[in-house]
Amino acid sequence: MARQRVHDDPCNSQVIDNLYDTDASFFAVRDADTDNLLDIDEDVSSSESGATDLEDFSDNDSNITDQVHLFVGNVHPLDYYQKALREFNESASNGGDYSPGSTVLLDVIEKQWRTFCTDVVGRDPKTCFESIDIRLLYNFFDWSLNQMVGKNGQKKRGTKKSSSLRTNWKVFRLVYETAMGAKLDPKLNRNMHKVLRSLAKKYKLSDQKRENRSMTIDDLKAQIETTLSTTRKSFGLARDPDGGPHKLLIKFTLEFIKTYLGTKDAKTFTIPETIFDPSLFLSPYVFLLGILFQHQAFWAPSLVSPRHLDDLDIYPGENELPLPLRDDLKGVYIFRRAITTSIELQISPAEPITYEMMPG
Repeated sequence: MARQRVHDDPCNSQVIDNLYDTDASFFAVRDADTDNLLDIDEDVSSSESGATDLEDFSDNDSNITDQVHLFVGNVHPLDYYQKALREFNESASNGGDYSPGSTVLLDVIEKQWRTFCTDVVGRDPKTCFESIDIRLLYNFFDWSLNQMVGKNGQKKRGTKKSSSLRTNWKVFRLVYETAMGAKLDPKLNRNMHKVLRSLAKKYKLSDQKRENRSMTIDDLKAQIETTLSTTRKSFGLARDPDGGPHKLLIKFTLEFIKTYLGTKDAKTFTIPETIFDPSLFLSPYVFLLGILFQHQAFWAPSLVSPRHLDDLDIYPGENELPLPLRDDLKGVYIFRRAITTSIELQISPAEPITYEMMPG
């Protein structure tokens, strides 16, 4: 994976220092002005003014004064509010304030629930909501994961990630609350976490999250300056202005992590680059890239030799160029044990080395 190198920049703290310097200007008040604010007219006795006294209207406010007397103390007449009560559009205030994308998800889940209850269960959706249980929910999501045809007969991409399944469950709860006017039973909600994990395992849904786009230190500086200086936040990534050759970056993301009470975020470890170090024999980059090129593991069919890495370039406007591996190698271990055959020792195609085989 070709990336630009990112370093920490202590200059970012200068922006924060300037922020605190500017705070003083907001509270700088001259002593004379402060005294004026606290001055009290000693000729005016507090007993001369009551709590119900109102400030006199000036000549410019004569029209407002007439309206106040005309409409019993209000700017508008009574029939103005009576008409507003009769014509109030209550539907415009019902439901949540959702984005267009969320509204589409709500409509999709609601339609799926209606189809499932009508065609599979043989009941109307409201009755299914009233008798909802873990058995009904499991089979509904199992049925929805097997839906292959979507709107207008188009083929659906299907659910590939467990995070998408959890999102559908959250959307379903909103659909339930809208229809029933109450939240789902807390015990049923807790039990659904195990159901979602079971369905994700059954359909081999991926727990891998989408990687964030890389940022240079200049991007981070611009982001901080924008955050501190304006309420209008819009960030963009820019290529390293200093240029230079692209750097290789190899990262490992753990696949097997704790799944108790839900899937945890996977940790990604970056291997420090030592490809320009004199001891290339001990370089993990040379060792790992040698294995990858030996197996022609890269997804791009033209990337078959280390010299082809020098021919790669990062797209304009991007800071990195991901180099994915072949899909059929996802289940193949990098470090595999040696097995004895009738002719020679060979590397096993599927059996990994054990912890006992690792020195140290």
